[in-house]
Amino acid sequence: NIHGLCIVTKEINLQKKQIYRRNGMTETMVTIQNEYFSIPQICDSGQCFRMEKTGDHVYELVAGNRYLKIRIEENETVLECTREEYEEFWKSYFDLESRYEDYISGIDEHDAYLKEAAAFGKGIRILRQDVWEMIITFILSQQNNIPRIKGMIRALSRRYGRKIEMPDGII
Repeated sequence: NIHGLCIVTKEINLQKKQIYRRNGMTETMVTIQNEYFSIPQICDSGQCFRMEKTGDHVYELVAGNRYLKIRIEENETVLECTREEYEEFWKSYFDLESRYEDYISGIDEHDAYLKEAAAFGKGIRILRQDVWEMIITFILSQQNNIPRIKGMIRALSRRYGRKIEMPDGII
């Protein structure tokens, strides 16, 4: 285990599956409006190498010792986690306590360059990632591209990480 670099396996945990299905899907989903939150922009921003697009409008993320499946819908993003998991971890991880719209609205109206840049990347969030993982990915990122960095992180995780059981399979 390289200090928190984890892998995810396809082991099905039936007990967890039953808990997630209790009371329908409302217990296992948190929705976020897409206006200032874009998983595709975050995934492609180069700050996170453990988030992968796994299907049409579906992403999977490993952060610390946690796993999150994410679905992108027309006007909102669905995080497949309990409200408790969201409040304990994901809300802070995605910096959802901060109102990025306030930052954008505070840009000088005469600064066309900055206004255009903010509009282009308005869905990107500053992720609150594990410091050790950020150091490792920074070192690996030197003289590399995003797909290669993701491959190196995946190889390190498989070799030295610990398995995380998930309710419905693996990435």
